[in-house]
Amino acid sequence: MAKAPLMEKALGKLLNLSGFESRVVGAKHRKLHVFVGEGSGSLPPIMLVHGIGASASSYGPLMHLLRSSFSKIIVPDFPGHGLSAPISNLKGHEQLFSETCASLTEFIREPIYLFGNSMGGAFSVYWAEHYRELTRGLVLCSPAGAPMEKRELDAFRSQFDLSTLAKARTFAGKLTHTMPVPAAWLLALSLREVFATKTVRTLLANLTPGDGLHPDVLARLDMPVMFLWGKSEHLMPEAHFNYFAAHLPGHVYISRPERFGHCPQLDRPAELARYIVDFSSSATQAKVRGAA
Repeated sequence: MAKAPLMEKALGKLLNLSGFESRVVGAKHRKLHVFVGEGSGSLPPIMLVHGIGASASSYGPLMHLLRSSFSKIIVPDFPGHGLSAPISNLKGHEQLFSETCASLTEFIREPIYLFGNSMGGAFSVYWAEHYRELTRGLVLCSPAGAPMEKRELDAFRSQFDLSTLAKARTFAGKLTHTMPVPAAWLLALSLREVFATKTVRTLLANLTPGDGLHPDVLARLDMPVMFLWGKSEHLMPEAHFNYFAAHLPGHVYISRPERFGHCPQLDRPAELARYIVDFSSSATQAKVRGAA
């Protein structure tokens, strides 16, 4: 495992004690940490994918809530995040995604549902594009991946300047609908440490105008998809919602929940779990009916 902040290690130990096994998968040059927990539900396995600067442990409450519905919960740490080692000479998102997929497909052998938040949403689309046979359905929550022009990109990237604690506190406030002030300051301290890492700085610096998910890639998502964009989204521009809504295929279920911010898993895990379970149950039942 990679060197990680004490808080990250402590949260990982708590998840281990509650039944989520830590696995390290991948080749020697790309070791990836993954939490895997057996569930008691009848739904197929689900993988939860975090965003930039976050980690698998941020899904802790959601992981527990989903265990009674899904047969397995899989939650990876992206390289250079959480308990995963960084990639040497990282170039950008494409490399991060491809190497993460290469590690995960060593042990994921059956179709899964994916929940992806922010950068994890863009990754989920990448997974579905490259591993269609391993994809049951997608839940995209405030996904990244909308292309931006230079001026928009510069403004967007400026939000990730956490050079002072006050800036980090402002950023933390954009992640949820509501967050107690003490929690926001604690999160700000953690975010400053994570966003100073080489991996996160490289990913942000290497974004260029026009980068993103091509409309054709979104249009090819023929599996069940739910697109969530909360009405309390304060980090992503509204234009990004419009981009996805315009290019996702017609069968996609689009919802704009009240009181959902950029990361509803942090302050609305129970409500988010209901969305995920209801969507996955409906998609699974439809597949069974279709097979019959």
